[in-house]
Amino acid sequence: MIKRHTEAMDVVVLGGGAAGVMAAVAAARNGADVLLVESQNCLGGSRTATGVDTFYGFFTPGDNPRKIVAGIPDEIVNRLRRENKLFARPNTYGAGMGLTYDVEALKIAYEDLVLQSGCRLLFHTTACHVEAADGRVSRIDATDPYSLTKAEIEGRKQVQEYAAFLKACIDGFENAFLIGTSQYIGVRETRKIDGHYKLTEEDVIAGRKFPDSIACCGAPVEDHHPGEGTRWVYVENGGYYHIPYRCLVPRSLQNVIVAGRCLSATQQKVVIAKWLMTNPRILIMDEPTRGIDIGAKTEIYKPKFRKPVISNAVYSGTAKLAVRMWRFPSSFGSSQHYVDTLSPSPLKRLRFLPC
Repeated sequence: MIKRHTEAMDVVVLGGGAAGVMAAVAAARNGADVLLVESQNCLGGSRTATGVDTFYGFFTPGDNPRKIVAGIPDEIVNRLRRENKLFARPNTYGAGMGLTYDVEALKIAYEDLVLQSGCRLLFHTTACHVEAADGRVSRIDATDPYSLTKAEIEGRKQVQEYAAFLKACIDGFENAFLIGTSQYIGVRETRKIDGHYKLTEEDVIAGRKFPDSIACCGAPVEDHHPGEGTRWVYVENGGYYHIPYRCLVPRSLQNVIVAGRCLSATQQKVVIAKWLMTNPRILIMDEPTRGIDIGAKTEIYKPKFRKPVISNAVYSGTAKLAVRMWRFPSSFGSSQHYVDTLSPSPLKRLRFLPC
């Protein structure tokens, strides 16, 4: 017989990643009765469970970095620095100066921070059902496990590819071997809410400031291109932008606030939709779904109850021809290049030489 345990809380925070920890501690310090729920066995999310060992975004990139993040995150940084478990790593390229830390020390620091705030904590717990009525969530009983399973399987294969490349091609790695991988896949982008404001890439690049700002961020746009490198676009207007409170508040719910990557912001599939609204005669896309979650890829390529977004642009008459370039990675860094041409006639696929 399954035993059910019911509790009434002022605030329930779902997810104990860095954003969830900060949200739970802030709420508890302001007098709320808080429960923090985490599916893994530690706090920190990608900061700990997936092996990421560096904080970025505390400083603006460039030759003269400016510190723009303080508050509760700084308490963690200062503690780790006192324990000699963190050091600053200057870097004028990419995301700028990083703060590299001891992962195991960070796990304990997060737990102490949460528990000392008076917040209650539950590990190995997943929110599997949510009841909502009249714009309010009344009961919480995760994301698509099928997509995550595919990502885990593909991720492990890619790790083996990287390990083989290092051993074969990089001096000093001849006798190297893989010790292990993270306990779950790290995902950069998943579902987002439809908030009262939608942060855009244009907002980020322009370094826009908002009167209802709740956070500053100096991290540049980081767009990973498999087999080619990373596209960096740096923030203007002082080197940082604001995240407005309106991005955290869903339009259709009255008692829910989000934190972290699920905030209201544009996704790549939204950008594709904007392109389609221009009624192009020819639509050319270079890996249109790279860097986004598997669920969004599915919606773009193969929706369950309708044609994929891309091919539907052709079959509906929006575009006369759609060209989708994509790459299939192979061992030791080379890739097979493909081009899909979509028109009302049958699909044609051309294979290009490895890069």
